Amino acid sequence: MPRSTNGACVAAPGDTGTRNEGEAVPRYWLNTFDRESWQFFLGLSESMLGSKWPRPGISLGDIFLCYVRSEGKLPGVWTSAERVVSQMKFDDRLIYKGGVWPYRWDVAPVVSRRLPEAGLIGRDLARDLEMFAALGPSHWGSALRTQGREMLRKDGETLIELLGS
Repeated sequence: MPRSTNGACVAAPGDTGTRNEGEAVPRYWLNTFDRESWQFFLGLSESMLGSKWPRPGISLGDIFLCYVRSEGKLPGVWTSAERVVSQMKFDDRLIYKGGVWPYRWDVAPVVSRRLPEAGLIGRDLARDLEMFAALGPSHWGSALRTQGREMLRKDGETLIELLGS
């Protein structure tokens, strides 16, 4: 496993930053936050998203769809779409309050980032996204529990369109 010395970032193993041959469209990935970590992300001087484990399938140009999980009576909301603008890198500096998440990607917003209060309520979109089609109305939220899962292209495009309106 690569280690950063004196805070420098190094390329993570298995990340080539390339796409499958013939693949011209971005892939879409779920990135979840709690409200505190989303606020922290908004305040970072460098826009980057991280993972506890290497995820070599994520490439330049792919898009993270950001979802802030429900907390108490506050609903879960879609808040942003972030384009990957760097290859995955290893950086073990502590920048997030809740952990290190050392496998990181620099990102840039595809649409304006939203505060949770202005986010798109997840349950209101359950009928519009194919990822929820096989789930009953009381179980749609379970599809949003797996950090880093790949999402359907159609769902990604729908979310970007809705977030941009």
